[in-house]
Parts: sequence; C-alpha cells; structure tokens
Amino acid sequence: MIRVDQMEFVARNSNARVFRINSEMFWSTLQRDSE
Repeated sequence: MIRVDQMEFVARNSNARVFRINSEMFWSTLQRDSE
C-alpha cells in the first residue's frame, strides 16, 4: 500500500496536475465500485 506522504512526494516531483487528476479519477472510481 502506497502511503499518502509518498504520493505527495511523487506529486511534487512530477507533473503534479496530471498526477492529481489521475488520482482523483482513481479514487472516484473506487468509491463508485464500493457503493
């Protein structure tokens, strides 16, 4: 399991906008699947 601080580190050291969009899509997909 990736820790949140590691995800934040990656976001700061890559294209943060793309990372954030992808992570939001990922989490929203998980939430829909779990409902």
